Amino acid sequence: MTLFQDVGTDPRDQAARLSDLLVAYGAIGSLACGERADLGRRVATIAASFAAFLEFDDALRAAVYYAAVLRSAGGLDNPALRKGADLSERYARLLRGDIPAEGARACARIAALPPLCADLVRWQAEAWDGTGNPDRLRWDGIPIGAQVVHAAAVYAMASDPDDGIAQIAARSGRVLAPELVRSFTMWFHTTGGEPLVEEPPIERLDSSATSAQSLLDFIAAHLDEHDGVPGRCVRIAAIADKLAVRMKLAESDRVALGVAARLYAAGGVAEQVPENERFDPLVRLAIGPRAENARRAAALLADIPSLRSAAGVVGARAEWYDGTGKPAGAAHQAIPLSARILAVAIACEELGYHLALQLRERRTTPLRRLADAAGTQFDPEVVRVATACLENGS
Repeated sequence: MTLFQDVGTDPRDQAARLSDLLVAYGAIGSLACGERADLGRRVATIAASFAAFLEFDDALRAAVYYAAVLRSAGGLDNPALRKGADLSERYARLLRGDIPAEGARACARIAALPPLCADLVRWQAEAWDGTGNPDRLRWDGIPIGAQVVHAAAVYAMASDPDDGIAQIAARSGRVLAPELVRSFTMWFHTTGGEPLVEEPPIERLDSSATSAQSLLDFIAAHLDEHDGVPGRCVRIAAIADKLAVRMKLAESDRVALGVAARLYAAGGVAEQVPENERFDPLVRLAIGPRAENARRAAALLADIPSLRSAAGVVGARAEWYDGTGKPAGAAHQAIPLSARILAVAIACEELGYHLALQLRERRTTPLRRLADAAGTQFDPEVVRVATACLENGS
């Protein structure tokens, strides 16, 4: 099934969906780096306002905006942050210096982005005195757009506006260009340090070069690689969609389920051990951590307009059919059907992975365990349909 189909009602719709997915990508990268999920948008708002104050042209302002949104996207590809990484603290610290370069490589593969965006992501952490990462650029060799993103990030991470401007001033001549610091100080006093939320410059995204579907799959694949489970989302989404078709799920709910199946793991991205290795998927011990991961992922999606419909699906995936799950203790039909389907699809995938089953066993052992959980953890009807699909090899 193709998600985010362009129905032709408005040529801006596809670009708006692309922008939302870029925000999601940046938010997942922020979580991987141990930051707040909303930090990228906060940095982008400040950077875009400062870029306007500096009278950047529209193309550069758009590149600055999306570079700020995606400044931490490289966290998903960084070896030091991948789950299961067993590295010394010193070596991990060195590897984390490559996050901007890894983010730039990812951005370069997203053809819809403004042309300068990948460069600004790569050079956002360069320092005026030549001690930054990854290329040790200095002075006027650092693009001013990259310095704007850097300054906005420093300001956004401060405890309050006064602390933010103090942090900026402390970096003058060392991390940030003195002239840029003077301009930022003028911007601060002109705007009061709290810019209005900027509308994303979606008109600068080339929706003919990248489809929303391909970008969603791209993000999901990076999330899977980060978790050490390549191809997971494809398998879960395929199972979930087959169940959705057989259970006559409404088209809009089927689309939301497809998004949820690809991004449900975003809530656990900062954990060191993959969810399916921490707990057997069919034990009560897993309810709390799974519900917390579900809550974080749902909160991320709920804040993004075109992904909002998937938030309820993700948020209810840890509910148990008998009402003993979390976070709401919902039972039976109070749990959305799409969430009940997603829970079974994830269990099918995790059972096979967790138990290292052979192909023949994938159609037997998981089925027995799913059947045992029908009526308690899972909707019996969803289990029945899943069993029929797996037994038929379909």
